[in-house]
Amino acid sequence: MSVPGSDSVAAPAAAPVPDTVSAPESSAPMTLDACMRYAVEHSPAVRRQDYANRNYRQDYIASVAALVPSVNGAVSASTSFGRSVDPETNTYTDVSNFDNSYSASGQMPLFAGLTGINTVRAAKVMRLQGVEELQLARDEVALRTMEAYFDVVYYTGSVRLAREQLETSAAELAKSRKLLELGLKSAADVAEVEKLIADGKLNDKLAKQTVAGVLAGEGTPDEVVKKHGFQVVSDDGALEKAVDEALAANPDIVEKLKSGNMKPMGAIIGAVMRATRGQADAKAVTKIVMGKIK
Repeated sequence: MSVPGSDSVAAPAAAPVPDTVSAPESSAPMTLDACMRYAVEHSPAVRRQDYANRNYRQDYIASVAALVPSVNGAVSASTSFGRSVDPETNTYTDVSNFDNSYSASGQMPLFAGLTGINTVRAAKVMRLQGVEELQLARDEVALRTMEAYFDVVYYTGSVRLAREQLETSAAELAKSRKLLELGLKSAADVAEVEKLIADGKLNDKLAKQTVAGVLAGEGTPDEVVKKHGFQVVSDDGALEKAVDEALAANPDIVEKLKSGNMKPMGAIIGAVMRATRGQADAKAVTKIVMGKIK
């Protein structure tokens, strides 16, 4: 973090971070379940598999119908009329004829080398396989959506935490510079505190304690840090262990985080901070927690 050389540092205002992902065009915020449902319903891959399953079903019905006996029936009728000359009376007479016929036939396959049965079996296998492939396509889309959702929530939360830390650090620097103006601290002490914060060796809480130690006459910032062991935990193993203990002690909060509700994240970070005596980095804790709840 770079700090301007002005007499005061103005930190940007922290914008509120929603615990749900907003849909485009001023739609209502979408929960994780809503995002997954929307993605599955509008997935081209799922639609293609659904259309393929419909074809498999029609093929199965056609293969079964080919084994069923068939019956055909037909009815026909014809009529004719005209005039003819009666040879006896030598006069015209009207003549009309009407003919009709009926027919019925049936057909039943007796043996076709088991082709029909094998066709039915193959069509049934394809239909069942299509059902499994459709579910697999839905699961893959839902999984990718869940990963993207948690990425958005994680990065959004990281931005919020970074802004909060920037505000706190800026306030501490402003306080140190004010004390310098009043002659209560040396310029070297101010520069040293700035460097420790910029190097990530101190978080906001440790910076406050360091400044308090300097004001109490315990020495320079570096001496105060060494005396009290003020240092952000850099051991990933120790930090991960503290996160595991915090998650194990708060199973209800874990379920809320897994459902996409990030509001209880502060409780987990607070538990880790207590376990590490305030020496944990909030951003690192958030990253570890998000990796474990995915």
